[in-house]
Amino acid sequence: MKYIYLLSTLLIFANFGCSQSNETKKEEVIRPKLEEGTKNSLLWMVTKENTQDTSFVFGTMHLIQKEYFFFPDLLKDLIKTSDKVVLEVGDDINNPLKAMALLRLEEGKSLFDFFNEKQKDSILEWAQSDLGMTEESFTTMFGQMKPFAVVSLASAEDMLSDSESYEQTIMGIQKKAEIPLEGLETLEEQMGIFDDLTDEEQATMVMDAIRGGDDADQQLEDMLRMYQSQNIDSMYLMIHDEGDVIADKESEFLTNRNLKWIPRMETLMDGKRVFFAVGAAHLGGEQGVLELLRENGYTVTSIKL
Repeated sequence: MKYIYLLSTLLIFANFGCSQSNETKKEEVIRPKLEEGTKNSLLWMVTKENTQDTSFVFGTMHLIQKEYFFFPDLLKDLIKTSDKVVLEVGDDINNPLKAMALLRLEEGKSLFDFFNEKQKDSILEWAQSDLGMTEESFTTMFGQMKPFAVVSLASAEDMLSDSESYEQTIMGIQKKAEIPLEGLETLEEQMGIFDDLTDEEQATMVMDAIRGGDDADQQLEDMLRMYQSQNIDSMYLMIHDEGDVIADKESEFLTNRNLKWIPRMETLMDGKRVFFAVGAAHLGGEQGVLELLRENGYTVTSIKL
């Protein structure tokens, strides 16, 4: 489905290739004043008793249509006044060669090994109609790639010409302010989630991504409106209740990653003011990042944007 890009930072056709400012002159910034928000918020302050450290967690969509993209000055100021900026994946997000290497199949295996003849024909028809690629050109470019390369392309296809990247926007500010950038997981860990799916599950993800249609477009529109209204619980429930590969593998895509991230977040926050930015789907739910932080003794407060 077309909102699957919400779940993954690895948007090689979106984030990679976006330019960042080379200007590195650091600005002096005063810490912004904060106003407590409601439960519908994308920005959350994280504090702990008997410590002076304050960090922030911001929920992103990794690629989003420009009309839904918003990045108020408060976010910019919080980034500039942080000791660290932490994304799902750190500097590797700007390493397309590493990403492409991880997306490449082992020698002797083909993308089409994952599909039956009917599915293969559907992929080639989609490549022709949506991408303007002949069978030869598509096979040359993607024949040795893992199915997720096609999922990523299909997910980003409709948005590349009219989209924004939260990660690239954040990194542009981080780089200019000369603030260290780190990641909660490695590119290998993130790609390993897809590698651990069965061949059938990977094929299903591709077919869901390329079929699209009015239902998929409506689902994407619903998701974008939920994001715009900052309703992280509804976004989580939409994925949880969907009933596709993502919902069936919720532990692998969301819960297990959240559980791994918490001790890493605690280490990163020790004595530091950190700005975390992760996919908004990771924030909601009983085992979302926010609730897990609360269970670990942190006070988590919504901040009005």
